[in-house]
Amino acid sequence: MIYVVLIIAIIVIAFAFSSSSKKNDKLKTEKKSQRGGYHEIKTSEQLNKISSETLVDQEKDDVYSLTFEVQDTNKCSSEDLAIAWSLNEAEPLKLEWERDNPDNQYAISIKTIDGHFIGYVPVRYSFKLHKIVNENTICNVVEVKEGKSKKVPIIVAEIMF
Repeated sequence: MIYVVLIIAIIVIAFAFSSSSKKNDKLKTEKKSQRGGYHEIKTSEQLNKISSETLVDQEKDDVYSLTFEVQDTNKCSSEDLAIAWSLNEAEPLKLEWERDNPDNQYAISIKTIDGHFIGYVPVRYSFKLHKIVNENTICNVVEVKEGKSKKVPIIVAEIMF
């Protein structure tokens, strides 16, 4: 009989501890989301929901990640195109806001660290991102793959800000 009571007491204590632990985990998650953290952006709609003030004045704990295909790689010179094909995973690329671009005043060009033109950030992201791009802003190559035209690569890049 005493064994049955002990077993029941152990089950009750284990259940109470489990409930308390779940509540603590939920509170930690809520506090972390209030404080900041890692935010993966997958669509232009998600990027547009982030206020401009948040992008410019983000807290130190906030990290945003956006992965995209580099646009207009076909506009590269033959020399730059050869360099684009030779890019390696995680290689850094510079972002530059082209304020005087006649086609898009928010255009953000992508260049190698040596200054070779690779392409542009997609237009759907450039309006928001131009506000945070400065001379030190970089993105990293995620992947270089063959496109429909075997002459021009598809370059997938990621910017973290």
